[in-house]
Amino acid sequence: MTNYPNNDPQTHNQSCAKAQVDGYQQALNDFGITELLAKLSHCSETGFHTRLPIQPIEADAIAAVLIQQLTTSLNPSWLAPYLHGFHHQGDILSDLVTLELKQLPKSTALPEDFPDHPPASCFDIGERIYWKALAQTDTDFGIVIGKFYNWANHCCCWMWCYLILLDSESPSALWTVTDIAWENHLLSLALEVAS
Repeated sequence: MTNYPNNDPQTHNQSCAKAQVDGYQQALNDFGITELLAKLSHCSETGFHTRLPIQPIEADAIAAVLIQQLTTSLNPSWLAPYLHGFHHQGDILSDLVTLELKQLPKSTALPEDFPDHPPASCFDIGERIYWKALAQTDTDFGIVIGKFYNWANHCCCWMWCYLILLDSESPSALWTVTDIAWENHLLSLALEVAS
């Protein structure tokens, strides 16, 4: 039996409408609008004698105003740190530590080539550091809050890797609190201040 295309206008219109709704919902999800609306719906009105939940139609209107205000007040200088992050770290701006730790062996036994006496780390916990500049751009800076010895693929050797708590004035602090860095990518702020 041959399957002929469904020419029933009612069924065809329903499937087109469903595809449009699915696409619309996907766009809302992709641009974070669904999350914004959810947060707004959990807010309550303040400044009144009673705290009333924000109604869905009010949340929609507030979301539209917030997006319009962001568009109007968008300062191009805000984009530089984001672009810097994308250019130097790809789109991996979260779970950086997890990515590095995934390279560690699954077993608790050290790999055969793990050095018996690893060199002392250059930076201590609590030390203020900054990233070496790759270009004439502002670099991130912060304080060492953790370190681990790991295989550095980019150098083909074992090397210290640091977990850095970014300073609030650091460029990447706009989108993340911490970052990780290999020892050969860092310099001490104390040495810079002393020289």
